[in-house]
Amino acid sequence: MPRQYYLRFVAMPPHVCRGPTDGALQCAFELAKKAGVDKDDRRTLEDMLGWFSKELPAPDRFSRSRSKGHYRRYTKGVCWFKPSATEAIRQMRGIAELLSRYGYAVEERRTTRPGFVVYEDEQQLVAEPFSETPQ
Repeated sequence: MPRQYYLRFVAMPPHVCRGPTDGALQCAFELAKKAGVDKDDRRTLEDMLGWFSKELPAPDRFSRSRSKGHYRRYTKGVCWFKPSATEAIRQMRGIAELLSRYGYAVEERRTTRPGFVVYEDEQQLVAEPFSETPQ
């Protein structure tokens, strides 16, 4: 039986050749605030982001640490969709398409080993990645 895979969307802003990628949702929130975005695209983007705010629980943990002040420290937690989160994945593909129109390089990444799971719900999980986990 094949292992369950998890899905993540990452994006790199325009004019960045190499470097770290951000989650596509983070880039979408940034694009929604930028000048020069077509008003219909902005409305579509805001609708999609609103769907996530309403339908996807916000993780309450991004770190394995439980020490005092852990919530203020830089964390390495990475968000992954479960394959059963079909509507969330559909919405993310719409966001990815819109980001691409504005020059963002968007990738869909999959893994069967997301890392040390620190948060999980029915649609997603947050994990501190193993060294071989794509981020």
